[in-house]
Amino acid sequence: MNKLTRTKEVLWIIAMFGLVALALRIFLGLGATTNLTDAMPWGLWKIFNMVAGVALATGGFALAGTVYVLRLKKYQSLLKPAIVVAFLGYGVSCFSLMWDIGLPHLIWHPILPSMWNHHSFLFEVAWCVMIYFTVSFIELSPTVLEKFPQGQKIAHFLHRWSTPLVIFGVTLSTLHHTSLGSLFLVAPARLHPLWYTGAWLPFQFITSAVGAGMLTVVLVALTYAWLFNKEPDRPAVDGIARGAAVVLAIFAALRLAELTINGKWPLVFSGEWEGYVFGV
Repeated sequence: MNKLTRTKEVLWIIAMFGLVALALRIFLGLGATTNLTDAMPWGLWKIFNMVAGVALATGGFALAGTVYVLRLKKYQSLLKPAIVVAFLGYGVSCFSLMWDIGLPHLIWHPILPSMWNHHSFLFEVAWCVMIYFTVSFIELSPTVLEKFPQGQKIAHFLHRWSTPLVIFGVTLSTLHHTSLGSLFLVAPARLHPLWYTGAWLPFQFITSAVGAGMLTVVLVALTYAWLFNKEPDRPAVDGIARGAAVVLAIFAALRLAELTINGKWPLVFSGEWEGYVFGV
């Protein structure tokens, strides 16, 4: 039994547990399966599925912007895996979100102008996620269309418009990631002061998301090479890893600056468990 077969079996087992959890959610309801209530409507589920899950998919727009906008063609070999990760990440997050809300069959309501809530952070997030998921599908489609004679003209047309499409996708992803960080601005009582950083939140969130997304692309590239016994494109992988280190260094600088400006260092060394978790 080779590595690929073992990995598939493990993933199938995880998927089966997920299907069981989905069945329980459908038949028993959201409260019984998540232990959430109207007073505490969000928990680890929402953060894991949407906030963190979508953040790990940012490698797609980061790599696309690097290749098409900055014209750094040496990262071309990682572009398709990055777009696949973005497409799957956004798709899985949207599918998970459908079952995270109380009435899954009403998830399409933000599409209707009569249902728009312009005062909600989630309204902008919903639209940006839907549109960027569509953009990632369009970016990925030439890879499939090129395999069919009838689809080669469409693939060529999409390639010609790839740069404007990528710029549009980068804009969308930037907007909704800053908005995801802004979600917590309306809930200061829910967050410890070490994590409630006020106006710094959107910038800290997008920098951490971009850094994590770039490292996800590195992980996918190395995992693919390991599973199929191929040599990874070392210059490209190393370059993306260094870029991620720079982005995460910017994130660390933002965190340290916020702690210093707002005088929160005593909270870090207070001896409370929040300070220990923050240090980790």
